[in-house]
Amino acid sequence: MQWFKGAVVVMSAFAVAALANGCSSKGGGTSDAGDGGLVPSDAKPDKANTDGSGNCTPTSGLSCEQCDVTGFTATGQATPEGPHMSGACSAGDITAFDTACLSTSSDQTSCFAWQNAEADAGPNCLNCIYTFQTGATWGPFVCDNQSGQCTINIPGCVDLALGQTGQENSTSTGSCGDLLNASYECQDYACGSCNVAADGGSDSASFDQCLGTNSNTDGALNNECKSFADAFDSASQCAALTGDAGLTGDLAGCFPADANTGYTEQELTNFVNYFCGPAN
Repeated sequence: MQWFKGAVVVMSAFAVAALANGCSSKGGGTSDAGDGGLVPSDAKPDKANTDGSGNCTPTSGLSCEQCDVTGFTATGQATPEGPHMSGACSAGDITAFDTACLSTSSDQTSCFAWQNAEADAGPNCLNCIYTFQTGATWGPFVCDNQSGQCTINIPGCVDLALGQTGQENSTSTGSCGDLLNASYECQDYACGSCNVAADGGSDSASFDQCLGTNSNTDGALNNECKSFADAFDSASQCAALTGDAGLTGDLAGCFPADANTGYTEQELTNFVNYFCGPAN
């Protein structure tokens, strides 16, 4: 089973540390840094529909698809914080964060107010929930240092749940989270430009079309990013996600129960608690 980004996008991007307007589910950046052993050496990006001239034709039918990914290299993910990072967030902190930043009554003002209060009281919880792509560790939300856009750290959650943090960025097999992160990054590289609506928000329908989530032949998942998706699907360390059995325990909490509607407020709260909250 392929875990493609189109199935786990939950909200649109937002300004620096303002979760009130949401975030996406990509696993990291798309810089040209070394791949850190994220994918096997023979799993190189494919070129979609090359015409012999070095150009390619988008297979999704969308001009926003970046079908030539020869310049893409996956970026190694940082070690995830947790599970249940000691001393970071109390149960009260998690509840206050939910109310201010995740609930239906929250907005950007309430979320910023929570962040300011946390920063004044001692930033342990704030710094666990919101982390930067350049940081030594990643929490539940990973934010771009320049744009401030934050992403849900699903690959990190997977490695915590599978006990594979010691395998991350290995020069041999890497962790399951590494392979998922690399696949997500390629999907972002190929289809990120399609995930922008006219009002500046996200366009999940176009993003899904670019990925080709409902097709066996069209889109980035089946062409230029296929090698990354295949590497994830075939990896023994990802058998718990790619097998026929349903997800259970902590691993189930890394993904929304309903991939079509995305994470519920409670699921996101549980996700944050898994990284930064007290042990149950």
